[in-house]
Amino acid sequence: MILLKTLLLEIYENKFSWLDPEGKFYPLITGHHVSDARRHIHQYEEYPLEYLFRKKWQRITCGSHSVYSGNTYYIPNEIQLKELIKLAKESGKEDVEHDYGNKYKTLWSSSDID
Repeated sequence: MILLKTLLLEIYENKFSWLDPEGKFYPLITGHHVSDARRHIHQYEEYPLEYLFRKKWQRITCGSHSVYSGNTYYIPNEIQLKELIKLAKESGKEDVEHDYGNKYKTLWSSSDID
């Protein structure tokens, strides 16, 4: 539980992270998704965001009321969604939204029945 709270605090304070397909968060070190994407792939990959998106990673942003996942190709899988909901609940967010690049879809809301 202490590890989870530490991770949540790190993600919330930074407000940005990556979420791999297995549900592991990677808080941004540089504060920029593209720069940090290069840490997870070959540094010379021409399009790091595109590469991670196609590998089903989610770009995570914590807003004032919502947790946003972003990937123009894939919505969060079941494991990722479970972790996003846990993050939203623990950090007092009202919902989890997915950013398709030009539109948003609510994946979970605090008013949903669990």
